[in-house]
Amino acid sequence: MGIVSGDSKRSEGSDSARAAKVRYLTYNLNRLPFACALDRIQEVMGLQPILALPDAPSFVSGAIRVHKKLIPVIDLRCMLGLPARVSNRRNCILLLRVGEGLQVTQVGAIVDSVSEVVDVHPYEVRETSQAAAGERTGLITGTMRIRGRLTRLLNVDVLLTSEERTTITSIAA
Repeated sequence: MGIVSGDSKRSEGSDSARAAKVRYLTYNLNRLPFACALDRIQEVMGLQPILALPDAPSFVSGAIRVHKKLIPVIDLRCMLGLPARVSNRRNCILLLRVGEGLQVTQVGAIVDSVSEVVDVHPYEVRETSQAAAGERTGLITGTMRIRGRLTRLLNVDVLLTSEERTTITSIAA
């Protein structure tokens, strides 16, 4: 993964401007670029065997073993109302931290491919308040241009409701 950063020249003003940047991991779903705050991602893993979870919600693909723990895996395409994925060697699982404080849940999310880590100023993000068809309200919080492509910004904290987190973690236990 490459890192995109601002001007390498040093000046007094550039340090404070650089500190204001947020790091995002960019990835693709259905040939569309998406990004997620890097601080919400614990690990990027290759696709691995996914264990079936009986009685799991439709957007849950199953669970994977990570460090002797079962972690539920969700299908982001399903959550975003995109067509089903065709497996290939570029597919990855993002190990995400969903929620805050004591309510943090580890969840795997299948993506088509991972692109790069980028540094983005908050003023470069255009907020969006509308949800696309089949999408949860607040799941896409904004858009930004990365390498000339409109990239959707995913809000990890609304991927799952607290009830869904409880349900899938109890099923995966």
